[in-house]
Amino acid sequence: MKRKLILPLLLIAAAIGLFLTLQHLDEGTLVKSAADTAAPRYTLVDAEWTRYDADGEPALLGQASQIVYLDDQSGTASDLVVDVLGIGGAPWRLSSPTAVLPAAQRKFELTGGVDIAGKWPDNGEDVRGRTDQVWVDPDAHQFYTDAPFEWHSDTRNGTSRGMHADWRYKTLDLLHDVNMTYLMKATPNK
Repeated sequence: MKRKLILPLLLIAAAIGLFLTLQHLDEGTLVKSAADTAAPRYTLVDAEWTRYDADGEPALLGQASQIVYLDDQSGTASDLVVDVLGIGGAPWRLSSPTAVLPAAQRKFELTGGVDIAGKWPDNGEDVRGRTDQVWVDPDAHQFYTDAPFEWHSDTRNGTSRGMHADWRYKTLDLLHDVNMTYLMKATPNK
């Protein structure tokens, strides 16, 4: 009786061991080399795109001289210009020589000198800014950085370390070490 019980138990144990061994071998064969993940899935030249919001309205317009999208869902773009659209139009235009989309993310990083053009939220005056790096999060309708920033407009110029903008609500927050110089316009003599 014991022999009849031992043989099926041994066969079950052997089957489990074989299954685990084959499963381990399959995992080893599924691992891709670094060279495989670096292969481009596609390359776009003179690309233009529009991203729509949940209401079907355009939320972001982009142009790039080249976009390379990789198998790991990462990508790069060259000569990128992005118009982020808020309520009532395009309050901000961001441009940079390079942009990077990290693997499997939707936010992307502009690098290599980022120029920003928009309007001060408090008075609607045109403003231009320059920094080394900016993150753009299309899902949150925001762009931001912790890097030093320079700002220029007709009535004020300044610097800050870091900024955060929400293009949906047209807000701009200068984060740290803010220095602003206000320029007074001369009044004509009577």
